[in-house]
Amino acid sequence: MKNSSLVCLLSAWALLAAGCSNSGGTNVNTGTGGAGDAAGSAGTGAGGAGAGSGGQETGGSGGSAGTGGPGAGGKGGAAGSGSAGKTGGGDGGAGGAKGGTSGTAGSSCPGEQPLAGSQCRSASQCPGGGRGYYCTTDPGSVSSACATPFCAGPVFHDCTVDTDCPAGNHCVSSIVKCCNQTSMTCHVVCNTTTVTCAAGTICSPGTKGADDYGCAPQPCDAGYTCPTGTECAVGGTGADAHGCQALPCSQTGCPANFECTATATVGGCKTKTCSTDCDCDSGFCVGGFCASVLGTCVIPPS
Repeated sequence: MKNSSLVCLLSAWALLAAGCSNSGGTNVNTGTGGAGDAAGSAGTGAGGAGAGSGGQETGGSGGSAGTGGPGAGGKGGAAGSGSAGKTGGGDGGAGGAKGGTSGTAGSSCPGEQPLAGSQCRSASQCPGGGRGYYCTTDPGSVSSACATPFCAGPVFHDCTVDTDCPAGNHCVSSIVKCCNQTSMTCHVVCNTTTVTCAAGTICSPGTKGADDYGCAPQPCDAGYTCPTGTECAVGGTGADAHGCQALPCSQTGCPANFECTATATVGGCKTKTCSTDCDCDSGFCVGGFCASVLGTCVIPPS
């Protein structure tokens, strides 16, 4: 009887010990699973994530599988997510690829009108790089230059004074181009009924600026009206043949492609300098100055 009681006491003690070990396993970084109960059911404690121990790009190793009781052990911890190991400073990266070759220079003035035929903006754009050429906006003035030292027209010696001429005529002198000789000819005078002076001129033979018929510019103090932007200043340093003188550009402004010299007391508008057409108000840049037309390549007479 005493032996049976001892057996029962030991069995109860074993049963009590088994019941106490049925608690869930602790969740630690070692990944140890919870212990199984006496009936062998799976442990409930999942192992904790293993601490990351890997270096760069390698995650830490996972926790070990749970140690089970008689039943299946708990799942091992998830694989560690180890931080990437720091890398030391390496050598500087290789330099970038070598730059490409330079492109063809584009126009510095978008929309610039292309040249055609003998047109030019500078003599360098004329045949042969401009050797022997002029690039001018007034080709007629170059073409009319003297080709030889010989006179461009006949030289007359019809008279020396008015009395050498027929009645109603007067003796007029003129310089013949190229040879610079004086030609003397008789011309009908404007004070006869056969000659009428044009508007803006008066019959005044012998007056400076008179033509061969004696018609001279009408002075502004004798009935001629000066145009807008000018004033009557007969004898003024900047006066024209009528005696009209330009007002200072500081009062009147300047037309397109001209700029004002603010200190000027008479006129003062001067042609704008330029490098491209875009520097001008309109038109073209020819020979470093703004112009309303493109230049023309011409060969001056030799």
